[in-house]
Amino acid sequence: MMSSSVRAPRRRRLAADAREAEILAAAIEYFSLAGHAGTTHELARRIGISQPLLYRYFPTKQVLLDRVYVELHRQCWRADWTDLLARPAPDFPGRLVAFYRSYVETVYRRQWLRIFLFTALSGEERERNLSYVDRVERDIIDPICRGTRQHFGGPATDDLPLTLAEREAAWNLHGGAYFTGVRRELYEADGPVPLERALELLVRRHLHGYRAAVASVEAVA
Repeated sequence: MMSSSVRAPRRRRLAADAREAEILAAAIEYFSLAGHAGTTHELARRIGISQPLLYRYFPTKQVLLDRVYVELHRQCWRADWTDLLARPAPDFPGRLVAFYRSYVETVYRRQWLRIFLFTALSGEERERNLSYVDRVERDIIDPICRGTRQHFGGPATDDLPLTLAEREAAWNLHGGAYFTGVRRELYEADGPVPLERALELLVRRHLHGYRAAVASVEAVA
C-alpha cells in the first residue's frame, strides 16, 4: 500500500571536492545576479542543500565571497598574456589585436563583469577591484606602453621611464576594450562590426593618435 505522503527527493551524495566545486560554481552565478546582498540561505536553497551543509565547506558568507573572487580571477586570467605583449617580435598592432581578442573573450563575461561592478559599488569590498587594477597596470598597461614605444622607435624605459601620459593613453585603449565587453555581455547588444574588426579599430586609433596625444599632454603637464 502506497503512503499518502510524498517524500522529498533525496539529496545527491557527492564527494567533498565535487560538492565544494558545485557550491562555488553556484555562488559565482548567484552573487553575479544578487550582488553582495545575496544570502547563503538563498544560495543553499537554490543548490538544494541545507545551509549547515554549505557552512561545512564555507564557514561564513565572507569566506565564500573570498573564494568567489579568487576563482573568478583564476578563471579570467591567462599567464601568456604578458609574454604576448612583451615579445620583441614584429607586428605589434597584430599582437595587440590578438591579445585583446583573448582578453575580451576570457575576462569580459557576464558573471565577471557583474561581480566586478557590484564590488566597485561596495565600500567594503572595493579594495579587491583596486588590487585587480594594479595587476592590470603592471602586467598589461605597462607592457602595452613599452611595446608602443618600441613600435615607434622610442627610447627604452631604462633611459626614459614611462610617463603618466603614456599610461593614460594605454588605459584609454583598455577602456575601449572594456566597453566592448560591457556592450556584448551586459547590454546584450552586438556592435555594428564583428568583434575582431572592433578591436582592430581600437588598436589603430590608439596607435594613430598616440604620439600626438602623448606629446600634447606632456607639453602642458
